[in-house]
Amino acid sequence: MAGAHGVVREPHRGMTLRVLAVDDDPASLELIEAVLTPLAKVAAVQSAEAALALLAVEEYAAVLLDVGLPGLDGFELARRMKERPATQHIPIIFLTGQIGEEQIRRGYELGAADYLLKPFDPDILRAKVQVFVDLARLRLEASIFRYRSLHDPLTGLPNRTLFMDRLELALNRIAREGTQVGVLFLDLDGFKSVNDRLGHDAGDRVLAEVAERLQTSVRATDTGARFGGDEFLVLVEGVHDLEEVEEVADRIRDAVREARVSATVGIAVTDDPDVLPEDLIRAADEAMLREKAANGRALRTDSAARSPR
Repeated sequence: MAGAHGVVREPHRGMTLRVLAVDDDPASLELIEAVLTPLAKVAAVQSAEAALALLAVEEYAAVLLDVGLPGLDGFELARRMKERPATQHIPIIFLTGQIGEEQIRRGYELGAADYLLKPFDPDILRAKVQVFVDLARLRLEASIFRYRSLHDPLTGLPNRTLFMDRLELALNRIAREGTQVGVLFLDLDGFKSVNDRLGHDAGDRVLAEVAERLQTSVRATDTGARFGGDEFLVLVEGVHDLEEVEEVADRIRDAVREARVSATVGIAVTDDPDVLPEDLIRAADEAMLREKAANGRALRTDSAARSPR
């Protein structure tokens, strides 16, 4: 989702692994590119300023950093990298023509992962960088696994596991923030006929479009999820009354119609931090079923079945 929870895109195995080389010596950069290109895509720049610009927009498995850069030197660039959350984790290999005890100490204080003396042996350069490229690849594989364990593969929405986790956290915040939590349970009307008439591929396209509409219609702090089949959930946090939740539900109904389907929405709202997450979801499901039966507006669920957690 957008906003507080962010739009989380699935990482993929085809992502390019990059290495950044920063050196004011063109010959050194040429050698680095020739040696490392089979391992990763190499970005080569001759100044710290140019490096900072790239680091602001790209991820890197490692940075090869000349100590004696003109202007901002390598140590100052390393310091700035370590101050930024987005770059402080990137391994730095310092490049230098001479190395002393004070230089080594300062480098490691700034988070250096290693040093490489110039002129460097291509095999040593390759071996040092290979370690960090392999680690970056392992992190990528782990992030793919983590994403897929928490997101629906068809729509990319959070799955039931992630939704339950966020709902539990939201309930824990009720007493501290003095707010209420709402859960919307959406069921697409007549969806079975879409599959029967047009096939499951068409049904999948409808579900994906509904998910996209759902994402654009909820508030920045809310979480939409696919519960299963043609059922979706929305967690509405930080509200103070039923009307705020109903406004979200109305926007969702309107947005879903743009996907040429309609949805029945059940609402459950609570100000009780001791409600079990599954009970609040069950209450919203029951409200949805009552609305389907009545073919009218969602009914207020003043309290879900309460039991101590």
